[in-house]
Amino acid sequence: VYKRQVLSRHDAVLVADALDDPNYVGQESIVALDLRSAMAAPLFDNELVRGLLYVDTANPSVRYTQEDLQVLTATANAVGIKLRNLSLEREMRTAGRIQRAMLPKELDVPSGYELEAHQVMCRAVGGDLYHFLHRPNGNMLLVLGDVAGKGMPAALAMGAAIVLVGMLAEIGGDLEDMAQHLHRQLFSSLAEEQFLTLFLGELNGETGHLRFVNAGHDPPLLRRRDGSLETLDPTGLPVAMLKDLTFSSGEVTLEPGDLLSVFSDGIPEATPDSEHFLGLEPVTEILVEQGTEDLSRIRASIVDAVHGFLKGEPASDDVTLLLLRRNSG
Repeated sequence: VYKRQVLSRHDAVLVADALDDPNYVGQESIVALDLRSAMAAPLFDNELVRGLLYVDTANPSVRYTQEDLQVLTATANAVGIKLRNLSLEREMRTAGRIQRAMLPKELDVPSGYELEAHQVMCRAVGGDLYHFLHRPNGNMLLVLGDVAGKGMPAALAMGAAIVLVGMLAEIGGDLEDMAQHLHRQLFSSLAEEQFLTLFLGELNGETGHLRFVNAGHDPPLLRRRDGSLETLDPTGLPVAMLKDLTFSSGEVTLEPGDLLSVFSDGIPEATPDSEHFLGLEPVTEILVEQGTEDLSRIRASIVDAVHGFLKGEPASDDVTLLLLRRNSG
């Protein structure tokens, strides 16, 4: 009887003396158990009732009070919210596994090139994406993007974007058309406040020619063999930011010994306190000074620079890095 009342009304119930309470007099369960006082409270998580907490006694000297009910209700609410959080955590971990499965397991680069990838999500799910895809014309497509926002909304947008990029890469066409198709699809499906900064680079492995569309993304850094640096600046606004957008492209040639670094803003905008930011200087110093080292060492140095700057504080954004080098000789 308590269960039906608590679960149907979402209200706590107090019975000071079940044998004298007109609502329960004659109930077989009350008589059989010789219950004298009882109370019950729903495990309410502010959305759903996930069960109830129930306490009773047959001791005639014990009478539960309103203060006892308040304590039970507060405890039940805390337990209900904890159960909800545990359920959400399980769902987020599952979503994270699905999301990571969308990212490439192996990076099949052309002969004469090296590629190193690194990604760490600041939460169970993230908004960064990367890929390295074969195109029908024999070229390779290098992709790195960052969805505005955090959590599940960004993760859903990331999933939609990476699937669309994969489909568009197989269809063919030039980068500008690919960016335009991607923009139209995402603009119609993303929330109004969402957009995607994106770098698309199409590499001809034989010549080293790289045609790229930079849709509002942090400019990748190209370290030349002589140690000088160039930036691949934006060629348009972020995808899905405004309804009517057009995308242009830039081009550059990776010569033997050149190293291209593409990254999300989780690196230069790493911050331990929302006031001080890592910036690009540590990254550029590493590229200049270690640019001829193994890519794994360069990647580790950049990641270590981020961790060192955070000083033990958790990252506030996803960290994604791609390093592409054309080998000498």
